[in-house]
Amino acid sequence: MRPALLLVANPAAGRGRAVRLAEVAAGLLSQRGFEVEVASTGGQGEAARLAAGAAERDAAVVVACGGDGTVGECAGALAGRATALGVLPSGRGNDLAASLGIPQTLERGVDVIARGHERAIDLGVVNGRRFCTVVGIGFEARVIELSRLAGFRPLRGAAYAAAALAALARYRPPLTRLSGDFGTREGRFLLVAVSNTGRYGGGMRIAPAAAPDDGLLDCCLVRTAPLRRVLRIFATVFRGGHARFDEVELLPTARLEVETDAPARLVVDGDLYGTTPAAFTVAGLALRVRVPGGEG
Repeated sequence: MRPALLLVANPAAGRGRAVRLAEVAAGLLSQRGFEVEVASTGGQGEAARLAAGAAERDAAVVVACGGDGTVGECAGALAGRATALGVLPSGRGNDLAASLGIPQTLERGVDVIARGHERAIDLGVVNGRRFCTVVGIGFEARVIELSRLAGFRPLRGAAYAAAALAALARYRPPLTRLSGDFGTREGRFLLVAVSNTGRYGGGMRIAPAAAPDDGLLDCCLVRTAPLRRVLRIFATVFRGGHARFDEVELLPTARLEVETDAPARLVVDGDLYGTTPAAFTVAGLALRVRVPGGEG
C-alpha cells in the first residue's frame, strides 16, 4: 500500500506561492510512491481540522505549506499522534523550519519529506493552545496591528523594522507579573516572549539557548528603557547579542503564569490569539517532525 500524505496549503501565504508549491510538490511525491492529496485552507483553524482528519485516516505525513501559523495549526492537531509533520516553508518567517534545519528549497524539502528521519520535539501550550515557536505578549501584537494599518505585507525586513519603530513610540506596557520555576518577576516590560525554539520574526534569536526537546520554555523579558537604549538592544537580537544588556533577562521554565493589569494580546506562532492572563506548560516530545537526515 502506498503511504498516504496530505499537503495543507495556505492560499494567503506568499501571495499564492504556498498553493503553487504544494501542487508541484504533490507531483514529485506521487512519483516517489506516495498517495498524495492537496487541500487549501479557507480561514483560521482549518489547517488544524484538515491535519486532524488526515491523522484519523492514518496518514503517514501531513505537510504544512505556508508560514509558521499554518505549521503551528497542523502541529497542534498532530500532537500525540503517529502521523508526522512535514514542512515546506513558504511564509513570512519560516522560523520552525529554520530552527530544525529544514531546507527552504522545494526539491530538498521534498527529499526530507520523502526520506528524512523523524525527530520528536516539544510543543508549548498556552491557555490550551499548542505552539511550535514563540508566543509574544503585548508589544508583538502592537507591531502586527500597526503593520496592518500601514499595509505592510509581508511583515519582515524593513517592513517589520518600520512597524516596530512605530510601536516603540506608542506602546505603553502593562504592569506584568510572571510566575514560574524561576520564582516571580514583576514590572513593566517592553517585551515578553515565551519561546520553544528560540527564533521568531523571521530570524530574531530571541532565546539563543532554547532547544525544542529539552522540556522547557525560555522566557525573554526586556524591561522598559529610553528609546536610544532600546534601539541598541534590538539591533543585536538577530544574532542573540541582546542577552548581555542589563534590561534583558532569559528565564528557562517548565511552567509559566502571566498576569497583567490590563488585558494584553498574545501572538502565537505569528497569529493573534486571545489575551492575558496566560498559563503556559510544555507538551514534552509531543510532535514527530520530518527533518534532514537519511535522505542522502
